[in-house]
Amino acid sequence: AHILRWQERALQRGHNKPTLDFGSNDSTKWCECDNCRAIDPPGEKSRGNFSTRYWTFANAVFEEIRKTDPDFKFGGWTYANYADVPEGVKPDAKIDKIMISNHYRCWKHELNDPDCVSNRRFFTYNSVWNETGCPLFTYEELISAGRLFLPTEKEWARSLKFYNQNLKNVVGMVTEVVCPDGELGG
Repeated sequence: AHILRWQERALQRGHNKPTLDFGSNDSTKWCECDNCRAIDPPGEKSRGNFSTRYWTFANAVFEEIRKTDPDFKFGGWTYANYADVPEGVKPDAKIDKIMISNHYRCWKHELNDPDCVSNRRFFTYNSVWNETGCPLFTYEELISAGRLFLPTEKEWARSLKFYNQNLKNVVGMVTEVVCPDGELGG
């Protein structure tokens, strides 16, 4: 109900119909009740991963809201300890996008560089999510690259081309940057 009221207020202010990007804050804590823990497959439990629980809950929220508004737009996340493709549940087929978090990838090397340990991991992660067939946006954390004044522009452009040529379900990219000549804000 709260989400539908939020959407109604946005529409009343003249905004386009919003997309709900459904995710958690930066906490890695999850409910510990028996019902919630029962959702977690053994493999995920052993890795401290909660992807199946996240997508089970997200799909239930999406389904409930669509009872009132069948055209409501949703986005999901892969983040922190729910970044893996879930076991036994698929993201809702009507999802608008899934934001896959490429935090800490290496910006010195191309994403598919087999000699870069970090990017080998992220290439596999991106490829596995690409195979789900869901529309994907990557979240490329360039904040630390800006602070260290790493020249990322060429690699960022190469990444966009790489996604377009090799990971067809990656349809967009989002980032945060920090100005290389200093921190802004108070």
